[in-house]
Amino acid sequence: MFRAIQLDDKVAKSDRASVLVIFKAIMSLYCRPIQLDRNNSVATNADPYRYVPVCGLVPCQVSCMLYLLILSRQSRIRRLCASLSEFLMNFDEDKSRIDSKLLMLAEFCAEPSRAIHSFKHFAEFLSRNDRCRQLMKNVFGESSTCEKVESALSELLEQLHESNSGLSKEDAQAVQSVLERGAPLQIDTEAICDLVQKIYQIMERVLLFDDCVSDALARANTLLRVMAEHFPKCFQNETVLMVIVKILDFEDMTTVENAMKVIKLVSPRVVDDSSAEFVANHSRILRICKRIAANGNPRAAKYAV
Repeated sequence: MFRAIQLDDKVAKSDRASVLVIFKAIMSLYCRPIQLDRNNSVATNADPYRYVPVCGLVPCQVSCMLYLLILSRQSRIRRLCASLSEFLMNFDEDKSRIDSKLLMLAEFCAEPSRAIHSFKHFAEFLSRNDRCRQLMKNVFGESSTCEKVESALSELLEQLHESNSGLSKEDAQAVQSVLERGAPLQIDTEAICDLVQKIYQIMERVLLFDDCVSDALARANTLLRVMAEHFPKCFQNETVLMVIVKILDFEDMTTVENAMKVIKLVSPRVVDDSSAEFVANHSRILRICKRIAANGNPRAAKYAV
């Protein structure tokens, strides 16, 4: 569609420019540093113009892989930014560690060699601005909700573009492009609670009531595991833990094995201020793990141990 619009003489210049802006915005979501790779990405993933719709469908598996790639990239940016905000507390002592994190963050830009200078200016700006360091922790911390992340990011970007920040317009835009890709939380503890409960209802309908939904169980297990891989902290919640305990009571060993993977990924641990309900659920999980280790299939037993 983009190619057809650009080559069509009937399309106005202003319309072509508008479409070009949209195209660049889409491609910047996952930008490859080498020009040839970017060209190949367009050529291999875009459907030909006026292609038969049914024949041009992209397999669902490819879409899932791309979604997982976006999630993993976002998680990596979040981890790097969280580490950076911690190291900035001792700017002079941890300078080598800070430079290492900045170099890795610059790799997410189209031109890493230029972006590294932008991120160095950004680190210096954060080192002398306590409020912005706190905003970074709010955006990339473990306990923030989606609403808090959105508010903190807006304030951080606003201060980033102020004249007294010490960053040029190009530096601020380079930093903003990475922060915006890593900041959208998408999932918080409240969302995971709702999601896990809905997944449990699907499993209950399929396993207990013999509902003839062929792929629903496999999809539910996959979704649960993917969320645990990328948002493990959101699973450390009493409600979520209670639902996972219920899932472990199902007789379907594939589902039990998947639940054990989730537990291993999120690693719920009892701490001093844990509630009585959390401790009780944790103890029950340990008892179930011992039972699965003794009587479950080899793979489930491995995760239980």
